[in-house]
Parts: sequence; structure tokens; C-alpha cells
Amino acid sequence: MESNRTKKLEQILFACFVAAALLIAVSVGMEARTDISYTPYNGDWQHYNMFRRLLAGQVPFVDFPVVLGQGILYLNGAVLSMIGNSFANSIFSTTAVGWAAGFFLTACILYLFTEQRTAAAGISLALMMAILLFATVQAMPLISGTPLLTGIFSFLDRIFSKFAVLFLPGNSSRPTRMAVIALYLVFFYSISPKLSWKRGHGRFWKEPVLFGAFGGLMILWANDNGSAAYVGASFLFFLLMLKKMGFRDTLLGTLIYVLSTLATVFAVMLLVTRGQASAWFRQTFAVTDFLWWYDGVFFDRKRLGILQYPPFSGECVIPIVVCALSLVIWIILLFRQENRAERTAAGHVMLLTSSFIFLYLNLLKNGYEEQYTNIFIVYTYLMACYLPFRLLFALLNSDKGRTTLRRLLYASGCLILAVAVVFSWNSFSYAGEHGKPDDAYIAALDGNCYAWYPDLNAAYREIGSATLFSTYGSALEVMKGTMQPTRYDYITHVFGNESRAEYLEAFRKMEPEYVSILNRDFTRWEAWACNANWFFYREVADHYRFSFANTFCRYLVRSTESNEVQTEVRAEILPVGGTETTIRLTAADRTRPLIADVCVRYKSSFTRERLRTLTVNRLIAVTGTAEYLYPAENFDAWFLPDTSEGYYLPVLIEDGVGEITISSMPRECTLLEVSSVEVGKIYDFERVFGGTGEALG
Repeated sequence: MESNRTKKLEQILFACFVAAALLIAVSVGMEARTDISYTPYNGDWQHYNMFRRLLAGQVPFVDFPVVLGQGILYLNGAVLSMIGNSFANSIFSTTAVGWAAGFFLTACILYLFTEQRTAAAGISLALMMAILLFATVQAMPLISGTPLLTGIFSFLDRIFSKFAVLFLPGNSSRPTRMAVIALYLVFFYSISPKLSWKRGHGRFWKEPVLFGAFGGLMILWANDNGSAAYVGASFLFFLLMLKKMGFRDTLLGTLIYVLSTLATVFAVMLLVTRGQASAWFRQTFAVTDFLWWYDGVFFDRKRLGILQYPPFSGECVIPIVVCALSLVIWIILLFRQENRAERTAAGHVMLLTSSFIFLYLNLLKNGYEEQYTNIFIVYTYLMACYLPFRLLFALLNSDKGRTTLRRLLYASGCLILAVAVVFSWNSFSYAGEHGKPDDAYIAALDGNCYAWYPDLNAAYREIGSATLFSTYGSALEVMKGTMQPTRYDYITHVFGNESRAEYLEAFRKMEPEYVSILNRDFTRWEAWACNANWFFYREVADHYRFSFANTFCRYLVRSTESNEVQTEVRAEILPVGGTETTIRLTAADRTRPLIADVCVRYKSSFTRERLRTLTVNRLIAVTGTAEYLYPAENFDAWFLPDTSEGYYLPVLIEDGVGEITISSMPRECTLLEVSSVEVGKIYDFERVFGGTGEALG
């Protein structure tokens, strides 16, 4: 009787934890939509543009790219279809779904350690509350005024900041993308006890087909996290087949598994793209090929040699070593354990393998970000807590000890629930008070946009009914009831030469009256955008000139007058040491800043020193002397493909001279040869892009 009562009580407590977490996620989402001010070049519009196109009936991958993954697209699309399709509701949705996904993901990871779903959900809820309340508590006078408490909270801040990555949606819904791991763990724990893992009676196909099909859905959930999780799940499946079926059957099972995955991906994408599944493949591989050199402006994000990779560098050395050793131990336990213990070991193997694959896929094809290693730090923290608690449970292995411990856990759970209810009440009250329309309300966006409403209204009046093409499509398009006419709302998502040609063709066909670019006085990222996407800006320079600006954008108007400057320009190629070449342009016109359209032919190669230096990648970096295009205090460089038979790039000429330097890295084992430089058109820079400090209006 006592056991049944305890079980029922734990079920009720688990349901309360889940309900409280969902309530908090909704309340945080409601609070987020009280001010829909956004970062003009990142974040919220990266989400909403996809949702808006989907709900308008456009076909994913065919009519628009799905940059972050279909899990985010369809989850949030479903929410918006129920509560209303608006930008403000999109902020609510991505925030609420992100926090709910973070709770789900963290609870599943904790379950691997606690093996108790109620405890896992309770601790996940407690972490959720701690992250939300920590900044408020840390700022209290008692804490900030006491050195000892300040030191303790500073230490806790470092810990919570690592766990926060599992909850905070940020500008790319990372918790929702990472939730694919949690989805697999739930699938595995649910289906594993029902599988026979026996070849007889026609059942041999069941395991590889089921696991392969779910693996295909994982790939489609998120472009990066989904693929990494699939590799981790595939490795786990291979180990389980090897243990249960033997080597020969494992080979056959693996073949069925792969075919099931491919069939699932192909079938689902036929449905999603309405028969044009090849569009998904084109986008996926274009992103893979482009990201390594295109994305980023800092050298320390690019890992060129093996010794620069974790765990050989950075603060993550110890956590990654701990996780690697843990993975080996869990693999050994997987082969030695049965039933529940086997499933626990399998969960750890899948989580750790997926995390390692995700880290190294990003390092090889994108670049290093600290958040890629946070999962290893979190796992190490949990492992450090897990071992003492296992010892404590062993010491309390008596009826009285277990009863005492259970009562403490129930009391803690009730306290967490009470805090969660109070927090949600306050959050809903804040949202109700501050979410009402006021002077900053923009009806088309369905929210108060305190940062940008004067700029948006002024630009909306100035442009009127004229057609608009934006490098970063966002609020103005929604206010005008239009969409960015290409498939790409952000120019930074135009990956691959085929996509660039498509983007230009759509632009030329539209012949918009206005072009919107970022204001370089607002963000230095516009300098990178111009350099990295000169394929488009050179087209703009041919037909458009500066009209007006607001705080965050500049608007160029179509003009029949030429922006070209007829002046003599001399080009010099100055090689330096085999790995570096300076291109110097000297113009006869020294009266104004000019921008030159330059075609460079170059190639880079590795030397025999590559093996000795343990180099994996090479990188072609561009720096220059002109402050606008090469802001040294903000950027290290911008980057080019390894080799090109004709790559167009801009050179800004000031006081008659413009220089850029192209370098191959690492210098110890690469060579660079610039074979030719052809100077094309010369444009009046300020006539096209406007001067620094233009009057904003």
C-alpha cells in the first residue's frame, strides 16, 4: 500500500513539475513580447521570416530556405497558427517553446543520472528558476555588499551561465534544436523494452527499420544538431546490434538501418517540398560547402591545426577529457549490463557521442564558439554531483533512510513549485501591465517597438508604395505587406554559387525602386556584409545611390545616372614571403573616396610541412587599410575560398590609394599565389553608400 501511495504521489509531483515548467515558459514568452524591439541583423527575424512564409502557403526549401531546421519551423508555425500570425506572437512563441524545450532537454539529461523522472523534472525546474532569478538575487544589496557572498555568487554565475545555454533561446533557438537528443532518449527508453532483438520469426527487420526511420526524422529536425544526434544514435545502434546479434547480423542490420533512414528522409522531404526533395539536398550541401570560409571575422574561431582543437586548448580541456573517459566507461558498461542499467548506459553513450560529433562538425565546417563546449562542462558538473549522491544513496540504503530522503525531496519539490507559481504570477502581471499598446505600438507587428518605431514609421512614409529589396528583410516588409522577393530574407543565408546567381537574377528581374542595407554607423557588421557579399553590392553600385538613412538602415534609390568615376587606376601585386600578397591600387582622382570592383585570380596550397604541423584546414584572409571595409578594432579579417579563377572583391580607395592584403594561413605550411588582378569599374563611394554621419531621419 505504501509503495502504491508513494508511486501515485510521485506521479502527481512529476505532473506538477511539468505543468509549472510550461507555465513559466509561457509567462517568460508573454514578458518577452512586451517590447518587440529587435536586432536588425540577427535574431528574431531569422525565425519569423520562415514562419511567415510557411503560414502564407510557401513551400519550405523550394520557396524559402529553412536555415535552423524543420523542428523549429513546424513547432512555432503550429503555435502561431493557433494564437495568430504576427511578429510579436513569434517572439512569444520562440521564447516559450525554447524554454519548454530547454526544460525537456535538461530533464532528459538529468534522468540519465538520477534514473528517476520525478527527480529529473524537479531538478530541471529548479535550474530553470535559478537561471531566471539569479541576476535579480545577485544584484540584491546584501549579496553585492558582502565580499564572501559576492565571491560565492560569482562562482555560481559561471556555473549557471553554462546551464543557461540549455534554456535560453537566443537568436537561433538552440534549446529547440538540441531537444532532438531528448526526443531520441524518450523514443529509445519507450521502445527498447518492447524489442526482441532476435532474428527468428521475421522480426529481424523491426529494430533497424524503427531506429533508422526515427534517425531520419532526427536529421530533418535540425540541420546541425539533428545530423550530429543521428551519428550518435547510429553509433549506439551499431553497438547494440553488435551486442545482441553478433557481427554478421550487425552488418545486415546496419544496411537495413541506413536504407530505412534514407527512405524516411526522402519520403518526408517529398511531402514537405511537394515533390521537390532535391531542393533540400541542394540547400544542405550548399551550406556545408560555404560556411567554413564565409562565416566569421575572427581568427580564433577558425581551427586550422589539430593542436588548436579541443581538448588541446581552452578551458574545456578537463571537461572534454572527463567526457571522453566517461564515454569509454559507458560503452564498456553497455556491453556488460542488461535491462534498465543497459538503457541508462545507452543514453549516456548517445548523449556524449552526439555532443562530440556536433563539436567537431562545427569546428571543421563553421568555426569555434564557446557554447559548443558547454555541454561537456555541464556533463562534468553533473558527474561531479552524481558520484557523491550515489554514495549517499548507498549509505542510506535502509527503509528509514530512504523515507527520510524521500520526505526531504518532497519538501524541496513543494518549495520549488511555490517559487515557480509566484514567479509566473509576477511575470504574467508584468506582461499584462506593460504589454498594452501605447505610443510605440505598430499595428502590423502587433506590439510595442520602443527602439525602432520612429525609424520604421519615417522609412515607411518615405518609401510609400515604392518597391523595396532588403539585404535583411524584416519589419518594413511586414508593414508594407510584402516579402523579400528572393527566397533569402537574410543575405547571409545565400550559400553557394548557385544560390548567389539565383539571388542576383531575382534582384535584376524585380528592379526595385529602393534597396535597404544596414547602416554602417549603426553596426560594423555592414562592413563585413559588403565584403563577404560583394557579388550583390557591386550590382547595387551600378544602379543605385544613397537616398536617406535611419538609425539602423541606409536606403538607396534606383537612379538612371551613373555612379562610375572615370579615373586612371594603377594596380600592383606585391608578394610577401610566399604566404601573403598586397594588392595596391593608385588612382589619379584623390578628391573623394572611391570603391573599385576588382577581380582576383589566386590559388593556395599546402606544403610538405602540413604533416609536421598537424594542420587540418587552410584559410585565406583579407585585411586592408580602409577603415570602413576593414575595421581593425572590430574584425581580424574577412575570408575567401581556398582558390578562385576569378573572385570579385571591393577595394576602397582613400586619398588616391587603396590596399588590401590577402594571406594564406597557417603560414608555416601554406603557399599563396595571386596570378592576376583586374580592375573593373570605379564608383564614387559616398554617392552610392552615403557619407559617414549622414543625417538620420
